[in-house]
Amino acid sequence: MRHKTKYLICYDITNPKRLQKVHRTVCRYAFMVQYSVYFAEMSKAEHDALLVELASIIHKREDDIRFYPLPTKIKAMQLGLTCFNDGIWLSGISDVFDQ
Repeated sequence: MRHKTKYLICYDITNPKRLQKVHRTVCRYAFMVQYSVYFAEMSKAEHDALLVELASIIHKREDDIRFYPLPTKIKAMQLGLTCFNDGIWLSGISDVFDQ
């Protein structure tokens, strides 16, 4: 199996039409954690393909997209309303969104 890296993907898109396109594109590779914040586990090829797709959509002087590679073992905490239903866990992440 090819190595996959976990990413937190965040964006700020200034134009509503571009925002919709970016959202639809990112959703094909990742799932939403919060508005404009996504979690993905991708191979290098998937990561590169997503970057190429996003570069063709955004305005480079107005929009901002960031990819944060995550460590192998993650302990995350969440306060307040969660976007995950009970029983949904991110694979390979321990104690995700402790309440």
